[in-house]
Amino acid sequence: MEVARLAEMCADDAAARRTGRPALIAALLAMGTGMAVPATALAATSGPVTARVHRLLDPPRRGRHARYCLALSTVMVLLATASGLVTTFAGPLASCAMHVG
Repeated sequence: MEVARLAEMCADDAAARRTGRPALIAALLAMGTGMAVPATALAATSGPVTARVHRLLDPPRRGRHARYCLALSTVMVLLATASGLVTTFAGPLASCAMHVG
């Protein structure tokens, strides 16, 4: 779940750099509600779109984007490493289990 959230944050940051925060916020609100919603009506909405919009409304802190991307990269490397370890040791562990059982 956190990986998906971090990926969304990275995508939001990239879109905000490309189109600007106000345009992205308007698009997120329209997507989340099915109609154009002014940012002042944000309190009437709920869910993950609201959290994303609140994050975009906050002034960006220095290094926040880099930290999110670093965290996402770290999680991806850990998942790839764990997957590789499982693949590497699955065969020998299975043959050990057959000999023991």
